[in-house]
Amino acid sequence: MIADEAVHSMNAVNVIRAHYSDRIGEVAAILDNLIRRVTDKLSYSGTFVLDHFGGVYNREMFASSRLAVMRNVAKPIAV
Repeated sequence: MIADEAVHSMNAVNVIRAHYSDRIGEVAAILDNLIRRVTDKLSYSGTFVLDHFGGVYNREMFASSRLAVMRNVAKPIAV
């Protein structure tokens, strides 16, 4: 499942960079808002980002994922 989430994460990064590059400055706040809404029980499963349950999927995992997304969004686009 972790590999599955990594694929989703990079897909999200690619979409953000390709279609919303003018809004990259908003990504951190949007991710923070999502993480704030997530409980350790993960009772919400309405998006592909939050579609798994279990001990691995907790606030710490989402915070770590946030850092990875932010790092990848900020990288220069290779042409």
